[in-house]
Amino acid sequence: MIYIDSLACSVGGDRNKSCIHVETIAAGIVIGIILHAGNHLACDFPRLINEADAIYNWLLVNDFGSNKPGYGDLIKGPEGVTGILMVILMLIAFTLATRWFRRGLIKLPKPFDRLTGFNAFWYSHHLFVIVYILLIVHGMFLYLVHKWYKKTTWMYLAVPVLLYAGERTLRFFRSGLYTIRLLKVSISYGISDNLLQAF
Repeated sequence: MIYIDSLACSVGGDRNKSCIHVETIAAGIVIGIILHAGNHLACDFPRLINEADAIYNWLLVNDFGSNKPGYGDLIKGPEGVTGILMVILMLIAFTLATRWFRRGLIKLPKPFDRLTGFNAFWYSHHLFVIVYILLIVHGMFLYLVHKWYKKTTWMYLAVPVLLYAGERTLRFFRSGLYTIRLLKVSISYGISDNLLQAF
């Protein structure tokens, strides 16, 4: 993504448009989470819990056991735990990506002051590696799906993981082509303030 964003800026694009692009993707992820989790928590789980015993014994006993599960049992299962952990990790990453945390505009008491600034934003985005692992586990324990080729979570991960691996590989090889020598470093407050407005 970094390479794609920098390429868009170098071709004549605007850095603000790049930020809008990333914010649009984040908004799409949030909407998807709300729809997905809301469907399970508000529709699927209550429907399963309140299913008539005859239909439960006929259709669902092989997946959930002879005792009908309760709401808590469904949430404590592998799907529920991984789903909740993914939401928590993404909430942390999205919160630290907001302008106030990313630019360090919020002043927190020690030791929480380390949760603001660009480094917190950058490192929190690496939580998505854990989120992807949890998503794979989440998809392996699907209810009502028993054949491995019908568990299609890998399809949602294939393209992003390949793009990420491709960017990291490209970065690794390009890093050896250029050397940078720092001669002098100075802070120009007027220029840096204008640059930070783009973020």
